[in-house]
Amino acid sequence: MMSIELNNQQIYALYDIENWWEKEKNQVYEISGAAGTGKAQPISTMIPTPTGPKKLGDLKVGEYIFDKNGKETKILGIYDQGKRDVYRITFEDGRETFASKEHLWNYYTKDGDIDTKTTEELIDKLKAYKYIDIPICSAVEYPTKKYKIDPYLVGVCTGVPYDMKIQEEYLYGDSSQRRSLIQGLFDVRGQIKDGKLTYITRNFELAADIREILFSLGYKASITIYLNHGNDPCYTLHVECKNSEKHKFFKLERKKLTALSLCTAPDTVDNTKIAIQAIVKMGYQEEMRCLYVDNPEHLYLTNDFIVTHNTTLVKYFIERIGLDKNEAAYVAFSGKAAMQLARSGLPARTIHSLIYDHEKVKDLDEDGHVQYDSRGNVKLKWQFTLKRRLPKEIQLIVVDEASMVNADVAKDLLSFGIPVIALGDLNQLPPVIGSPFFLRNPNFILTEIMRQAENDPIVWLANRVLNDEPLDYGVYGKSCVIKKSELNDYFLKSADVVLTGTNKLRARINDLFRETLYNIRNLDTPQIGEKIICRKNNWNRSIQDYIYLTNGLYGFIDYVDIESFNGKDLKIDFRPDFLNKKFKNLVIDYKRLFAPLGQDSENSTFARHEQFEFAYALTVHLMQGSQAGKVVYLDERSGWDKDTYKRLQYTAITRAQESIIIVR
Repeated sequence: MMSIELNNQQIYALYDIENWWEKEKNQVYEISGAAGTGKAQPISTMIPTPTGPKKLGDLKVGEYIFDKNGKETKILGIYDQGKRDVYRITFEDGRETFASKEHLWNYYTKDGDIDTKTTEELIDKLKAYKYIDIPICSAVEYPTKKYKIDPYLVGVCTGVPYDMKIQEEYLYGDSSQRRSLIQGLFDVRGQIKDGKLTYITRNFELAADIREILFSLGYKASITIYLNHGNDPCYTLHVECKNSEKHKFFKLERKKLTALSLCTAPDTVDNTKIAIQAIVKMGYQEEMRCLYVDNPEHLYLTNDFIVTHNTTLVKYFIERIGLDKNEAAYVAFSGKAAMQLARSGLPARTIHSLIYDHEKVKDLDEDGHVQYDSRGNVKLKWQFTLKRRLPKEIQLIVVDEASMVNADVAKDLLSFGIPVIALGDLNQLPPVIGSPFFLRNPNFILTEIMRQAENDPIVWLANRVLNDEPLDYGVYGKSCVIKKSELNDYFLKSADVVLTGTNKLRARINDLFRETLYNIRNLDTPQIGEKIICRKNNWNRSIQDYIYLTNGLYGFIDYVDIESFNGKDLKIDFRPDFLNKKFKNLVIDYKRLFAPLGQDSENSTFARHEQFEFAYALTVHLMQGSQAGKVVYLDERSGWDKDTYKRLQYTAITRAQESIIIVR
């Protein structure tokens, strides 16, 4: 169970949910409002970044650190936690880090599964077990450096004759450069004795530098001290790696051959995990903060390349209720919102894919008569049909972004008789089609802003809208409210997305980008690098097994196969905005890409080809269920009733993660 620090409202809400689950007979529990949860480490903690280590307190939203696979991951949120009690966590090879008692850790259970516990809960587990294993990082992918001297030669020269300290820039080369440096060092002072790989030096700083490099390459390494014949201290670096990998530490032929002779020996080292051996409360407090990072598990590397974690409030609800992962179905109305859940580590899907089958049925007229084509054949049409039953193990359905669910779909969802928790923000826009069903009279409304978000300009501006207070022109942190006359090309081109209220304005902005800002010469052909958005779910196409081609997923054209164009369809590669990987060889509907915006996309749901639109600008409705870093919102005031306009403004502002420019 996760002992995350919650505010008083959230604690009351949890008790209320438990009471509903255990005692009440109502099928639905609704909770409106969202507040972030997180972890906390001292702001003095050194965090590995692509440009070298930085203090946690100096990191900024939008900067990159590393995930557990050693790849870059973007910081989406930073939340200061104030002063907290400090705990020291020590690992089997001597590395250590500091965290709060609420800090979350992924660890391996007895069955080999991954679970999540707080620092405080791991203390209790250590009383029963000698150690607790957590995942170890893969080799960190620092950028390739341009060195004047080959890293191998630097390694050789560092070890002879005085055991000098390694020049700092060589600690942060790419993985092949760091391995070459290690080979130079080990060719001089490394050895294999009794099958064990060690490095001996009289310089502790050198031993510490080598250990840091080994940590960054995904190895475990520890340092011991002994006195030589002259009673001078010497340091032995013990490296834990598989026998089949020990030859990689040497370039010198005789040492490499010695290492290769071990390749047939059984491997007893597991470099996928590292054991926590001790957790100690330090007796003092430090200013702490938590990070929210852009990867599905929300894992990142802290000091000594230790894997650490973040999770979501919805997971906490489920664990409090006591259900296993497969016993709860996580759903959202749109594919885009479902994908956001998936990126948070939840096995999410759309409501439609959970409760409906899509199949061909007879096409009937208004009077219920079967329709025939010119050849006398019965006309068929695609249609969603409600499934007869859901998997037996599902005991609870969690609906996220529940304000987007209309009454017809909600009633079909409830027809299975399974309890439902509906989560969402009642201040956002209602469904595009039909009236909202959930959150009209929620069981619990969260209004208390989390302490870490109190000074966030985006949160402040959103609450101005909720409280019917004016959005005065001015600068608010990284955000601002400006006049239309102040909007310029720089603001538009530097935005991750431009939001509008209507498709009419959206079309004009998309045309402005293509025709003027980027001066695209052949406007009839999509170009590499152009922004587009998917408008149809395809759950058969995925990247990394959790990013699906869903309605609302936007990104960039990465390749255009001009030769494939036949007047109707065209092959492209599509890269989501938050990934470096792409969907390859998508056959897209050419006419849909260039069709007037705002057309009814219902018929395209079952179209043979993938459906895309240009996405330099999106409507606020289309952006519901997801967020972007830098947002420009063109505030259209005419044509809306007061309540809808208020929801439109609020929804637009809360789509921004880093900054928002409101143009009025």
